[in-house]
Amino acid sequence: MKIYNTEKRTALIEFMKRNCQRPMTVGEICRAMLSDGGSGKSTVYRLISRLVEEGELRRISPSGSGTYAYQYNIEGSCRSHMHLRCTVCGELIHLEEKTSRRIEDMLLKEKSFKVDEMQTTLFGVCAKCISAVSG
Repeated sequence: MKIYNTEKRTALIEFMKRNCQRPMTVGEICRAMLSDGGSGKSTVYRLISRLVEEGELRRISPSGSGTYAYQYNIEGSCRSHMHLRCTVCGELIHLEEKTSRRIEDMLLKEKSFKVDEMQTTLFGVCAKCISAVSG
């Protein structure tokens, strides 16, 4: 598949990179892009589908939401640390490399398991969502 780097495609990728910490629905992306003078809804939908196919964006389904959210695929640039993903809101939290290395060392020591790549994501519930449920 030939990839065309159109102005709108580039704008969407840059927008998603700037907002890579949290997944966004197509509606949220459209509203934000339109407020910046960006593309129309049909263009955003089409571009998102293509970017998911190409691996630029990841499609996420936050637990129980019944909808999809999209996030810039940063894993290629995050090979030196692990991540935590909230199953409620979808937030991606980067663990410090030091913490990731301690986990890696513990796995080697206790389970005789050597980690080759740090592209690991642990799933659970973030502090904000725990507080929302508890509070």
